[in-house]
Amino acid sequence: MDLRKKLGKRIQQLRKLNKFSQELFAEKIGMSRNSLSEIETGESYPKPENLECIKTALNVEFKDLFTFGNKTSDKLDNISMKLKKVDDKTLDFVNAILDTYIKDYN
Repeated sequence: MDLRKKLGKRIQQLRKLNKFSQELFAEKIGMSRNSLSEIETGESYPKPENLECIKTALNVEFKDLFTFGNKTSDKLDNISMKLKKVDDKTLDFVNAILDTYIKDYN
């Protein structure tokens, strides 16, 4: 698979993890849904300024856009997706447990 297709697939994966429809995400980054579709299917590369908007809208680093097929990255993406489904009260509870564990570990 060439870089264009890998990048497009990765952008699509991250967009879905953030629960953005293609239409909503395209609007958020200031491009047409058709242009976004061409990027996600690997038909075209994003322009540098669009890549910056994509990175910002997805709240990721540039390196995260170019992390392909990495098992660790995939696991972290899955954890991130599951955490987005968790309510704030549960997240506060998990954070309290982690804070206690970290303090006890140090």
